[in-house]
Amino acid sequence: MVIIEGTYIKFPVLDKDSRFLEYVYRPHVELRLNYKRGKVSPPLEVLLDTGADRCLFPAQIGNYFVGNVKKKGKKFVTTGIGDHQ
Repeated sequence: MVIIEGTYIKFPVLDKDSRFLEYVYRPHVELRLNYKRGKVSPPLEVLLDTGADRCLFPAQIGNYFVGNVKKKGKKFVTTGIGDHQ
């Protein structure tokens, strides 16, 4: 059995003009990925979202593991609740 422990981080919520609206607390964990014969990634702070439709990581993380993802991936904007991008 895997036990995951995390905390909540205070995130600012901004409007479409990048003005501060409020803070919300979101669950996160520190993640380390084991790959290539025991090499371990640097710690990643990962937001837990059980209702997520996609898993999103910055391109630099993909570059770390698989090479140049900018050549392989497609760039797109994601929009969440309240039309926040």
